[in-house]
Amino acid sequence: MTEHLENHPQRLDGSIIDSSGLFDRDWYLASYLEVGEQADPLIHFCRDGWRLGFQPNPYFHPSWYTKTYGAEFLPDENPLLHYIRRGERENAWPSPHFDPEWYRDEYAIGVGESPLRHYLLNRASGTYSPLPVFDVAAYAEANPECLSTGQDPYLHWLQQPKEEVDSPPISESPLATVLDLVGGSLEHGNIPDVVPWKVFKQALRFFIPHIPFEEAWYCRHYPDVAAAVKCGLIASAHGHFVDYGFFEGRSPAPPGHWIAPR
Repeated sequence: MTEHLENHPQRLDGSIIDSSGLFDRDWYLASYLEVGEQADPLIHFCRDGWRLGFQPNPYFHPSWYTKTYGAEFLPDENPLLHYIRRGERENAWPSPHFDPEWYRDEYAIGVGESPLRHYLLNRASGTYSPLPVFDVAAYAEANPECLSTGQDPYLHWLQQPKEEVDSPPISESPLATVLDLVGGSLEHGNIPDVVPWKVFKQALRFFIPHIPFEEAWYCRHYPDVAAAVKCGLIASAHGHFVDYGFFEGRSPAPPGHWIAPR
């Protein structure tokens, strides 16, 4: 704790934030040059920084956090203080780039220890990932300069130019296709109140091929299908399910293996 902070009106907030380990002075000064070397960065963050959307570290986004969880704040509450006091304990995300609940479980972070603080201390090691979808080991192996220069692999990946992918028009989306099949229109927001069975079956055929299917189980469970496949009457058990089995009430796999979560 600096001498300046002890004499500042925000000293209580600053003391809590300083003790949390979630404020990175060097990163803050490097990211916000206007703060200047003359100002204590922690005092600046407690007084003005968070109101301006300045981040205390690369993984806490005050504006995003406020927009996401602000309904739970006390009047004029610093979002980082809310995260320290309550948010992290309740598995609130500090930004879209860190999942505290997954991180705590994945790396066996002890009760009372801050997952975000742990990651900030170890983020340049190439051992820990902020999200389950990011394979830090594979990325570090493919980009060894990250670790050799002390960089955070995830931030290194985030800052790389991403290949732009053209999005197809909404008129070509699966929903638009289904609505078109049943006589509706996504563009005009029209959904028919009554759909004939024949039309409904046609729409269902759009999804049936994507239902998890176990060929061997289906043949064992429905020997008539297995015999038809063997004799060449039908091309495959899956083809039978798509064209007939689904509408006959047959199951594509053992109970519980294909039912979508509600």
